[in-house]
Amino acid sequence: MLNLLCLSFTVSAAFAVTGAPAPQGFFCNMNALSADERAALPGIFDHLIAAKPQVEELAEGYELTFKNSKGLFTYATRWSSAENRCCPFFDFVLTVKRYDGPMTVRITGPAGVKAFIFEDLPRLHRLTTPASKG
Repeated sequence: MLNLLCLSFTVSAAFAVTGAPAPQGFFCNMNALSADERAALPGIFDHLIAAKPQVEELAEGYELTFKNSKGLFTYATRWSSAENRCCPFFDFVLTVKRYDGPMTVRITGPAGVKAFIFEDLPRLHRLTTPASKG
């Protein structure tokens, strides 16, 4: 998967140098995050996973549902904002119900993005397996 990411980044960089519009697809911007932001990202995601969201597998992604948003909203927005800058092909929908009610984070994208998410975020996928629920 790393080779695919490097190839995608190289292709994107070539388009940026020539001024031609970059094609749509899975093109990560490896320079979008500072070294500190990149180092902090796994911890931010770990905090969300530790809250044990219910994870629903969608046709082209996943939806995480948290019982309440108290204390998690900041983590969800930091994570989705950083991922969106690095991986601009993701679609994010964040919904928070009033009074710290349930919060949902939906991550989807174009055809084939689910396989990318599977490789990039295996901890998320493991929450969808029957052995990890309960």
